[in-house]
Amino acid sequence: MATRIKLKNSVVLDKVPTTSDIEVGELALNCNSGSPGAYIQDSGGSIVKLAGAGSITTPDATEAIKGIAKIATSQEVTTGTDDTKIITPAKLAAVIPSSATETVEGIAEIATSQEVTTGTDDTKIITPAKLAAVIPSSATETVEGIAEIATTTEVTAGVDDTKIITPTKLANAGYFKSGADASFGTVTATSLSGDGSQLTNVPYNQLGALPSLP
Repeated sequence: MATRIKLKNSVVLDKVPTTSDIEVGELALNCNSGSPGAYIQDSGGSIVKLAGAGSITTPDATEAIKGIAKIATSQEVTTGTDDTKIITPAKLAAVIPSSATETVEGIAEIATSQEVTTGTDDTKIITPAKLAAVIPSSATETVEGIAEIATTTEVTAGVDDTKIITPTKLANAGYFKSGADASFGTVTATSLSGDGSQLTNVPYNQLGALPSLP
């Protein structure tokens, strides 16, 4: 009658033998259908898995090693903390919206310089470089661009030629327009008294300091 040789084994899920279970040269098996594997004790006193998931012949997959990997659940994809599992296209699509909008986070395409210039596509995003490429940094007399609004003090001083003036700032600086023949920055003497000679570039708030007219 043949002699049956039976190796040391366990049917407990994920059970791994210890150095007290097997000696160097002995083989132990995990026979559970959910975690089959073969183990030995090496010369250094460590338990080594020879076969099965995560063994030296079938290692776990990493960025540098081909191997076995488990598929992440939708919750694990959403949480984003497990760096040992893989994501399928279906799981990715389930947690990331197909397109970003004003109210929903999602994936968006970067607009081209031409699309930024045209200004009609409301579904793509603009990068700082693309924006700078189509909008001049500063407006001038000949180039459209971005300009800063002057303060009332700057309007009154009248020396800054790089900023723009609003009607409110102009009025606050004391300049006004009155009469059909008057203009901003100019007050005619006929609107005051005298012989009708013109007083040029006199702010309205400085009229009280004018000398008497002949």
